[in-house]
Amino acid sequence: MAFGTIRTRDLSVQNPHRVRKIVVVGTDYECAKAKMASPFIYRFRPRVELVYIKTTSNGKQLEEKEISPLLQKELKGKNKKTIVISDIGERPRVYPFEILAENVKAFSNGAAFALLTDKSEFVGTRDLAERAVQERNIRPPSILEKVDYIFHNSGDLTVYSAIIQLHEDMINHAIKPDRSILVVEDKPNYFTAFLNTLFNITQHRTRVLLAQNYEQAMKIIDKCKKKLIGAIIDVQFPKDGALTSKAWPEILERIKKHDKKIPVIVQSVDRGFVNEAAKEKAVFALWKNDPAFLAELRRIINDFFGFGDFIFRLPNGREIGRAKTLKELYVMLRKISDESLIYHASNDHFSQWLWLHGYKKLALQFKPVFFEDPAILRKKLCGMIEPYVRRYFEPNIFA
Repeated sequence: MAFGTIRTRDLSVQNPHRVRKIVVVGTDYECAKAKMASPFIYRFRPRVELVYIKTTSNGKQLEEKEISPLLQKELKGKNKKTIVISDIGERPRVYPFEILAENVKAFSNGAAFALLTDKSEFVGTRDLAERAVQERNIRPPSILEKVDYIFHNSGDLTVYSAIIQLHEDMINHAIKPDRSILVVEDKPNYFTAFLNTLFNITQHRTRVLLAQNYEQAMKIIDKCKKKLIGAIIDVQFPKDGALTSKAWPEILERIKKHDKKIPVIVQSVDRGFVNEAAKEKAVFALWKNDPAFLAELRRIINDFFGFGDFIFRLPNGREIGRAKTLKELYVMLRKISDESLIYHASNDHFSQWLWLHGYKKLALQFKPVFFEDPAILRKKLCGMIEPYVRRYFEPNIFA
Protein backbone atom coordinates (compact mmCIF):
# COMPACT_ATOMS: atom_id res chain seq x y z
CA MET A 1 0.00 0.00 0.00
CA ALA A 2 1.44 3.35 -1.00
CA PHE A 3 1.95 5.73 1.90
CA GLY A 4 -0.79 8.31 2.12
CA THR A 5 -3.40 5.89 0.77
CA ILE A 6 -6.63 6.09 2.73
CA ARG A 7 -7.40 2.92 4.67
CA THR A 8 -11.11 2.12 4.94
CA ARG A 9 -10.86 0.73 8.49
CA ASP A 10 -9.42 4.06 9.69
CA LEU A 11 -11.92 6.22 7.86
CA SER A 12 -15.40 5.05 8.67
CA VAL A 13 -17.36 7.12 11.16
CA GLN A 14 -18.74 5.09 14.06
CA ASN A 15 -22.13 3.79 12.89
CA PRO A 16 -23.15 0.83 15.10
CA HIS A 17 -26.65 0.77 13.60
CA ARG A 18 -26.43 -0.70 10.10
CA VAL A 19 -29.25 -1.63 7.73
CA ARG A 20 -29.52 -5.42 7.41
CA LYS A 21 -32.43 -5.77 5.02
CA ILE A 22 -33.77 -3.67 2.14
CA VAL A 23 -37.23 -4.34 0.72
CA VAL A 24 -37.93 -2.75 -2.66
CA VAL A 25 -41.61 -2.53 -3.62
CA GLY A 26 -42.48 -1.65 -7.20
CA THR A 27 -43.29 -2.79 -10.72
CA ASP A 28 -41.11 -5.21 -12.71
CA TYR A 29 -39.28 -2.23 -14.19
CA GLU A 30 -38.70 -0.56 -10.83
CA CYS A 31 -37.41 -3.78 -9.25
CA ALA A 32 -35.10 -4.30 -12.22
CA LYS A 33 -33.63 -0.81 -11.68
CA ALA A 34 -33.05 -1.61 -8.02
CA LYS A 35 -31.22 -4.83 -8.97
CA MET A 36 -28.97 -2.83 -11.28
CA ALA A 37 -28.14 -0.60 -8.29
CA SER A 38 -27.11 -3.54 -6.10
CA PRO A 39 -23.33 -3.16 -6.78
CA PHE A 40 -23.47 0.34 -5.27
CA ILE A 41 -25.25 -1.07 -2.21
CA TYR A 42 -22.98 -4.10 -1.73
CA ARG A 43 -19.84 -1.99 -2.02
CA PHE A 44 -20.01 -0.96 1.66
CA ARG A 45 -22.63 -3.47 2.85
CA PRO A 46 -21.68 -6.91 1.52
CA ARG A 47 -23.95 -8.69 3.99
CA VAL A 48 -27.15 -6.73 3.45
CA GLU A 49 -30.18 -8.70 2.27
CA LEU A 50 -32.05 -7.35 -0.76
CA VAL A 51 -35.69 -8.38 -1.28
CA TYR A 52 -37.94 -7.39 -4.17
CA ILE A 53 -41.74 -7.33 -3.99
CA LYS A 54 -43.35 -6.82 -7.38
CA THR A 55 -46.67 -5.00 -7.57
CA THR A 56 -47.41 -6.42 -11.01
CA SER A 57 -47.93 -9.96 -12.32
CA ASN A 58 -48.23 -10.84 -15.99
CA GLY A 59 -48.65 -7.18 -16.82
CA LYS A 60 -51.46 -6.62 -14.33
CA GLN A 61 -51.24 -4.73 -11.07
CA LEU A 62 -51.79 -6.75 -7.92
CA GLU A 63 -54.37 -5.63 -5.39
CA GLU A 64 -53.55 -4.32 -1.96
CA LYS A 65 -54.74 -7.54 -0.27
CA GLU A 66 -52.25 -9.52 -2.39
CA ILE A 67 -49.24 -7.27 -1.70
CA SER A 68 -49.64 -6.54 2.02
CA PRO A 69 -49.10 -10.16 3.20
CA LEU A 70 -45.88 -10.36 1.17
CA LEU A 71 -44.58 -7.17 2.74
CA GLN A 72 -45.62 -8.14 6.26
CA LYS A 73 -43.79 -11.46 5.89
CA GLU A 74 -40.54 -9.64 5.12
CA LEU A 75 -41.01 -7.14 7.95
CA LYS A 76 -41.67 -9.71 10.67
CA GLY A 77 -38.97 -11.69 12.42
CA LYS A 78 -35.80 -11.06 14.39
CA ASN A 79 -34.23 -8.76 11.83
CA LYS A 80 -35.55 -5.31 12.73
CA LYS A 81 -32.98 -3.21 10.88
CA THR A 82 -35.09 -3.04 7.74
CA ILE A 83 -35.96 -0.23 5.34
CA VAL A 84 -38.57 -0.26 2.61
CA ILE A 85 -38.16 1.70 -0.63
CA SER A 86 -41.11 2.17 -2.96
CA ASP A 87 -41.52 4.15 -6.17
CA ILE A 88 -44.66 6.30 -6.09
CA GLY A 89 -44.41 6.76 -9.84
CA GLU A 90 -46.17 9.15 -12.18
CA ARG A 91 -49.59 7.57 -11.94
CA PRO A 92 -52.01 6.41 -9.22
CA ARG A 93 -51.17 2.98 -7.87
CA VAL A 94 -53.46 0.17 -6.79
CA TYR A 95 -51.20 -0.25 -3.78
CA PRO A 96 -51.01 3.25 -2.20
CA PHE A 97 -47.76 4.17 -0.55
CA GLU A 98 -49.42 5.36 2.64
CA ILE A 99 -50.70 1.78 3.20
CA LEU A 100 -47.17 0.47 2.66
CA ALA A 101 -45.80 2.96 5.19
CA GLU A 102 -48.41 1.92 7.75
CA ASN A 103 -47.29 -1.69 7.37
CA VAL A 104 -43.67 -0.69 7.94
CA LYS A 105 -44.54 1.12 11.16
CA ALA A 106 -46.87 -1.64 12.36
CA PHE A 107 -44.63 -4.66 11.76
CA SER A 108 -41.09 -3.31 12.31
CA ASN A 109 -39.09 -0.40 13.68
CA GLY A 110 -37.73 0.23 10.20
CA ALA A 111 -38.14 3.18 7.86
CA ALA A 112 -40.19 3.85 4.73
CA PHE A 113 -38.81 5.83 1.79
CA ALA A 114 -40.67 6.96 -1.32
CA LEU A 115 -39.05 7.44 -4.71
CA LEU A 116 -40.96 9.93 -6.84
CA THR A 117 -40.49 9.70 -10.59
CA ASP A 118 -41.95 13.03 -11.60
CA LYS A 119 -40.88 15.04 -14.64
CA SER A 120 -42.43 18.27 -13.37
CA GLU A 121 -40.56 20.77 -11.21
CA PHE A 122 -40.50 19.95 -7.51
CA VAL A 123 -41.97 22.70 -5.38
CA GLY A 124 -41.32 21.15 -2.00
CA THR A 125 -42.39 18.06 -0.10
CA ARG A 126 -45.51 19.63 1.37
CA ASP A 127 -46.91 20.69 -2.02
CA LEU A 128 -45.77 17.40 -3.51
CA ALA A 129 -47.66 15.44 -0.87
CA GLU A 130 -50.79 17.55 -1.31
CA ARG A 131 -50.66 16.93 -5.07
CA ALA A 132 -50.28 13.20 -4.46
CA VAL A 133 -53.29 13.30 -2.14
CA GLN A 134 -55.41 14.95 -4.86
CA GLU A 135 -54.29 12.50 -7.57
CA ARG A 136 -55.01 9.41 -5.45
CA ASN A 137 -58.03 10.73 -3.56
CA ILE A 138 -56.25 10.03 -0.27
CA ARG A 139 -57.83 11.42 2.84
CA PRO A 140 -55.62 13.39 5.24
CA PRO A 141 -53.23 12.78 6.94
CA SER A 142 -51.04 13.07 3.86
CA ILE A 143 -48.08 10.98 2.75
CA LEU A 144 -45.66 13.24 4.63
CA GLU A 145 -47.01 12.02 7.95
CA LYS A 146 -46.40 8.40 6.94
CA VAL A 147 -43.12 8.39 5.04
CA ASP A 148 -39.67 9.12 6.45
CA TYR A 149 -38.36 10.80 3.28
CA ILE A 150 -39.41 11.37 -0.33
CA PHE A 151 -36.55 11.14 -2.81
CA HIS A 152 -36.40 12.12 -6.48
CA ASN A 153 -35.88 9.15 -8.78
CA SER A 154 -34.01 10.72 -11.70
CA GLY A 155 -32.62 7.40 -12.95
CA ASP A 156 -29.34 7.69 -11.03
CA LEU A 157 -28.78 4.22 -9.53
CA THR A 158 -26.75 5.61 -6.62
CA VAL A 159 -29.95 7.00 -5.09
CA TYR A 160 -30.56 3.63 -3.39
CA SER A 161 -27.22 3.64 -1.58
CA ALA A 162 -27.75 7.32 -0.69
CA ILE A 163 -31.09 6.46 0.93
CA ILE A 164 -29.48 3.71 3.00
CA GLN A 165 -26.56 5.88 4.08
CA LEU A 166 -28.82 8.76 5.09
CA HIS A 167 -30.98 6.45 7.18
CA GLU A 168 -27.94 4.99 8.96
CA ASP A 169 -26.42 8.41 9.59
CA MET A 170 -29.66 9.84 11.00
CA ILE A 171 -30.30 6.83 13.27
CA ASN A 172 -26.74 6.77 14.59
CA HIS A 173 -26.77 10.54 15.11
CA ALA A 174 -29.79 10.08 17.39
CA ILE A 175 -27.81 7.48 19.37
CA LYS A 176 -24.54 9.41 19.63
CA PRO A 177 -23.34 12.48 17.66
CA ASP A 178 -20.15 12.25 15.61
CA ARG A 179 -18.45 14.42 12.97
CA SER A 180 -21.19 15.47 10.57
CA ILE A 181 -22.20 17.71 7.68
CA LEU A 182 -25.63 19.33 7.93
CA VAL A 183 -27.84 19.78 4.85
CA VAL A 184 -30.88 22.05 5.27
CA GLU A 185 -33.12 21.49 2.24
CA ASP A 186 -36.81 20.61 1.82
CA LYS A 187 -36.99 19.94 -1.94
CA PRO A 188 -36.42 16.28 -2.93
CA ASN A 189 -34.81 16.94 -6.31
CA TYR A 190 -32.14 19.14 -4.74
CA PHE A 191 -31.31 17.16 -1.62
CA THR A 192 -31.21 13.93 -3.65
CA ALA A 193 -28.51 15.49 -5.84
CA PHE A 194 -26.69 16.89 -2.78
CA LEU A 195 -26.63 13.56 -0.99
CA ASN A 196 -25.36 11.63 -4.01
CA THR A 197 -22.52 14.16 -4.35
CA LEU A 198 -21.76 14.33 -0.63
CA PHE A 199 -21.68 10.58 -0.07
CA ASN A 200 -19.42 10.19 -3.08
CA ILE A 201 -16.99 12.69 -1.53
CA THR A 202 -17.17 11.66 2.12
CA GLN A 203 -16.97 7.89 1.54
CA HIS A 204 -18.25 7.19 5.07
CA ARG A 205 -15.64 9.50 6.65
CA THR A 206 -18.34 11.65 8.24
CA ARG A 207 -22.09 11.59 8.64
CA VAL A 208 -24.44 13.60 6.46
CA LEU A 209 -27.57 14.79 8.28
CA LEU A 210 -30.65 16.12 6.49
CA ALA A 211 -33.02 18.72 7.98
CA GLN A 212 -36.15 19.56 5.99
CA ASN A 213 -37.26 22.45 8.18
CA TYR A 214 -36.02 25.01 10.70
CA GLU A 215 -36.88 22.97 13.77
CA GLN A 216 -35.03 19.85 12.57
CA ALA A 217 -31.96 21.93 11.69
CA MET A 218 -31.78 23.59 15.13
CA LYS A 219 -32.12 20.24 16.86
CA ILE A 220 -29.25 18.73 14.85
CA ILE A 221 -27.00 21.76 15.40
CA ASP A 222 -27.54 21.78 19.17
CA LYS A 223 -26.83 18.05 19.41
CA CYS A 224 -23.73 18.09 17.18
CA LYS A 225 -22.24 21.33 18.56
CA LYS A 226 -18.50 21.24 17.77
CA LYS A 227 -18.78 17.89 15.98
CA LEU A 228 -20.39 19.70 13.03
CA ILE A 229 -17.66 20.15 10.40
CA GLY A 230 -19.71 22.01 7.78
CA ALA A 231 -23.19 22.92 6.58
CA ILE A 232 -25.13 23.45 3.34
CA ILE A 233 -28.16 25.69 3.91
CA ASP A 234 -30.94 26.55 1.48
CA VAL A 235 -32.28 30.08 1.78
CA GLN A 236 -35.94 29.00 1.76
CA PHE A 237 -37.41 26.24 3.92
CA PRO A 238 -40.34 25.72 6.31
CA LYS A 239 -40.44 27.25 9.78
CA ASP A 240 -43.48 26.69 11.99
CA GLY A 241 -45.14 24.96 9.04
CA ALA A 242 -44.78 27.86 6.59
CA LEU A 243 -42.14 28.50 3.92
CA THR A 244 -39.87 31.43 4.69
CA SER A 245 -36.67 32.97 3.35
CA LYS A 246 -35.90 34.89 6.56
CA ALA A 247 -34.95 32.08 8.94
CA TRP A 248 -31.62 30.97 7.44
CA PRO A 249 -29.58 33.71 9.23
CA GLU A 250 -30.82 32.25 12.54
CA ILE A 251 -29.48 28.83 11.59
CA LEU A 252 -26.19 30.38 10.50
CA GLU A 253 -25.94 32.26 13.80
CA ARG A 254 -26.61 29.07 15.80
CA ILE A 255 -23.89 27.19 13.89
CA LYS A 256 -21.37 29.98 14.45
CA LYS A 257 -22.33 30.14 18.13
CA HIS A 258 -20.91 26.65 18.63
CA ASP A 259 -17.90 27.16 16.36
CA LYS A 260 -17.14 30.33 14.38
CA LYS A 261 -14.72 28.45 12.11
CA ILE A 262 -17.25 25.99 10.63
CA PRO A 263 -17.51 26.46 6.82
CA VAL A 264 -21.07 27.13 5.65
CA ILE A 265 -22.48 27.08 2.12
CA VAL A 266 -25.67 29.09 1.59
CA GLN A 267 -27.50 28.40 -1.69
CA SER A 268 -30.65 29.54 -3.47
CA VAL A 269 -32.45 29.50 -6.83
CA ASP A 270 -32.62 33.29 -6.61
CA ARG A 271 -29.49 35.29 -7.43
CA GLY A 272 -30.72 38.07 -5.16
CA PHE A 273 -30.77 35.73 -2.19
CA VAL A 274 -27.27 34.54 -3.07
CA ASN A 275 -26.02 38.12 -2.91
CA GLU A 276 -27.82 38.61 0.39
CA ALA A 277 -26.15 35.50 1.80
CA ALA A 278 -22.73 36.84 0.83
CA LYS A 279 -23.46 40.06 2.74
CA GLU A 280 -24.22 38.03 5.85
CA LYS A 281 -20.63 36.73 5.68
CA ALA A 282 -21.55 33.12 5.08
CA VAL A 283 -18.42 31.40 3.89
CA PHE A 284 -19.83 30.60 0.45
CA ALA A 285 -22.96 31.49 -1.53
CA LEU A 286 -24.03 29.41 -4.55
CA TRP A 287 -26.73 29.77 -7.18
CA LYS A 288 -28.60 26.47 -7.44
CA ASN A 289 -29.49 26.90 -11.12
CA ASP A 290 -25.86 27.30 -12.15
CA PRO A 291 -24.95 24.46 -14.58
CA ALA A 292 -21.68 24.09 -12.67
CA PHE A 293 -23.40 24.06 -9.27
CA LEU A 294 -22.51 20.48 -8.25
CA ALA A 295 -18.95 20.85 -9.55
CA GLU A 296 -18.50 24.03 -7.50
CA LEU A 297 -20.08 22.36 -4.48
CA ARG A 298 -17.60 19.48 -4.80
CA ARG A 299 -14.67 21.91 -5.08
CA ILE A 300 -15.67 23.84 -1.97
CA ILE A 301 -16.20 20.69 0.11
CA ASN A 302 -12.85 19.23 -0.93
CA ASP A 303 -10.92 22.47 -0.41
CA PHE A 304 -12.58 23.89 2.72
CA PHE A 305 -14.28 21.00 4.54
CA GLY A 306 -11.05 18.95 4.67
CA PHE A 307 -11.74 16.10 2.23
CA GLY A 308 -9.21 17.04 -0.45
CA ASP A 309 -5.63 18.34 -0.28
CA PHE A 310 -4.53 20.23 2.79
CA ILE A 311 -4.33 23.82 1.56
CA PHE A 312 -1.89 26.04 3.41
CA ARG A 313 -3.17 29.60 3.58
CA LEU A 314 -2.35 32.90 5.16
CA PRO A 315 -4.93 34.47 7.51
CA ASN A 316 -6.19 36.61 4.60
CA GLY A 317 -7.10 33.42 2.68
CA ARG A 318 -4.27 33.46 0.14
CA GLU A 319 -3.10 29.96 -0.80
CA ILE A 320 0.64 29.33 -0.35
CA GLY A 321 0.91 25.55 -0.75
CA ARG A 322 -0.79 22.13 -0.77
CA ALA A 323 -0.21 18.69 0.73
CA LYS A 324 -1.79 15.53 -0.70
CA THR A 325 -0.26 13.03 1.76
CA LEU A 326 1.08 12.93 5.30
CA LYS A 327 4.63 13.07 3.91
CA GLU A 328 3.87 16.29 2.03
CA LEU A 329 2.15 17.71 5.11
CA TYR A 330 5.28 17.02 7.16
CA VAL A 331 7.56 18.66 4.58
CA MET A 332 5.33 21.74 4.35
CA LEU A 333 5.11 22.09 8.13
CA ARG A 334 8.86 22.49 8.28
CA LYS A 335 8.99 25.40 5.85
CA ILE A 336 5.72 27.37 5.90
CA SER A 337 5.69 30.83 7.45
CA ASP A 338 5.03 31.29 11.15
CA GLU A 339 1.91 33.25 10.25
CA SER A 340 0.39 30.35 8.32
CA LEU A 341 1.46 27.78 10.92
CA ILE A 342 -0.23 29.60 13.77
CA TYR A 343 -3.35 30.28 11.67
CA HIS A 344 -3.94 26.59 10.88
CA ALA A 345 -2.93 25.21 14.28
CA SER A 346 -5.14 27.61 16.23
CA ASN A 347 -8.17 26.90 14.00
CA ASP A 348 -7.96 23.09 14.29
CA HIS A 349 -7.36 22.65 10.54
CA PHE A 350 -4.61 20.05 10.96
CA SER A 351 -6.67 17.87 13.28
CA GLN A 352 -9.74 17.83 11.03
CA TRP A 353 -7.75 17.01 7.87
CA LEU A 354 -5.90 14.16 9.61
CA TRP A 355 -9.15 12.73 10.98
CA LEU A 356 -10.91 12.77 7.61
CA HIS A 357 -7.90 11.11 5.95
CA GLY A 358 -7.76 8.19 8.32
CA TYR A 359 -5.17 9.27 10.91
CA LYS A 360 -7.53 9.47 13.86
CA LYS A 361 -5.06 8.90 16.71
CA LEU A 362 -2.75 11.51 15.26
CA ALA A 363 -5.69 13.89 14.78
CA LEU A 364 -6.48 13.76 18.50
CA GLN A 365 -2.90 14.84 19.28
CA PHE A 366 -3.28 17.77 16.85
CA LYS A 367 -6.22 19.36 18.64
CA PRO A 368 -5.66 23.14 18.96
CA VAL A 369 -2.39 23.87 20.73
CA PHE A 370 -1.07 27.32 21.49
CA PHE A 371 2.52 28.47 21.93
CA GLU A 372 3.87 31.99 22.09
CA ASP A 373 6.98 30.81 20.25
CA PRO A 374 6.19 29.53 16.68
CA ALA A 375 9.46 27.58 16.69
CA ILE A 376 8.29 25.49 19.65
CA LEU A 377 4.90 24.94 17.99
CA ARG A 378 6.52 23.85 14.72
CA LYS A 379 8.85 21.44 16.53
CA LYS A 380 5.96 19.91 18.48
CA LEU A 381 3.73 19.37 15.42
CA CYS A 382 6.54 17.90 13.31
CA GLY A 383 7.49 15.66 16.21
CA MET A 384 3.96 14.23 16.31
CA ILE A 385 4.03 13.31 12.61
CA GLU A 386 7.62 12.02 12.45
CA PRO A 387 6.97 8.53 13.93
CA TYR A 388 4.21 7.98 11.34
CA VAL A 389 6.41 8.76 8.36
CA ARG A 390 9.91 7.67 9.43
CA ARG A 391 9.46 4.02 8.48
CA TYR A 392 8.05 4.79 5.01
CA PHE A 393 10.59 7.23 3.58
CA GLU A 394 14.30 7.56 3.01
CA PRO A 395 16.19 9.03 6.00
CA ASN A 396 17.09 12.25 4.23
CA ILE A 397 13.54 13.53 4.67
CA PHE A 398 14.47 14.18 8.28
CA ALA A 399 17.77 15.87 7.50
